[in-house]
Parts: sequence; C-alpha cells; structure tokens
Amino acid sequence: MSSPQAFDGIVAFLVANWTATPLMFENPENPTLPDQPSHFVFVEVVGNAYDQVSIGAEPVRENRWREWGQIYLHVMTLNGIGSRQARVYAMQLLDLFRGNEDAGITDDHPARLEH
Repeated sequence: MSSPQAFDGIVAFLVANWTATPLMFENPENPTLPDQPSHFVFVEVVGNAYDQVSIGAEPVRENRWREWGQIYLHVMTLNGIGSRQARVYAMQLLDLFRGNEDAGITDDHPARLEH
C-alpha cells in the first residue's frame, strides 16, 4: 500500500489527464456501474519501500525521503473486440507518465506494461 500523499497525487493526476475511459480505483468509496458495459481502467497504487535520499538535516525526518512503488493500470475492454484497443489505451496511459514529473512521481526504472 502506498502512502496517502503518493496515492492522492497519482489519483488527482489521472483524473485530471485521462478522459478516454472511466477510471476505477481500488476499493472505491462510492462505486457506480454504468448502465451499459464499457471500457475502463482499473488503477492500483502500490508502495513497497521508503528510503532516505539525503543526509545532514536535523532532525533526521527533515531529510529527503523517496517512496518506491508501482502503478498498475489494468486496461479492461469489452469482450469480443480483440486486444488492439487495450494496447492503444495502455500506450496512451504510459505516455501520460513517461518523463512527466507533474504527478509527483519519477520513473527510475523502465516502464513495464501488463495487460
């Protein structure tokens, strides 16, 4: 599970920048289902490490800290249409984050697409 700050920043960034499909976040407070089935993206934000990346500040908690984690973007498309549309959405989502630090995250590792 990620920190609230990381999760909130990623959610806000996606909501502001992704309009191609509805977004569904893990364990939503008010889940709503559309009347008709539709494409959507299921978002999971996972934090798995928290490291100190600077030294010298007093108290120690005033140093810079970095949270490591992953964003899993599960692209869900309608049955019977093949996988191409899912791949298009996946690349568009990847391009939102590639080289973009506006979401409060940086990409220190090559991106991995899973669909």
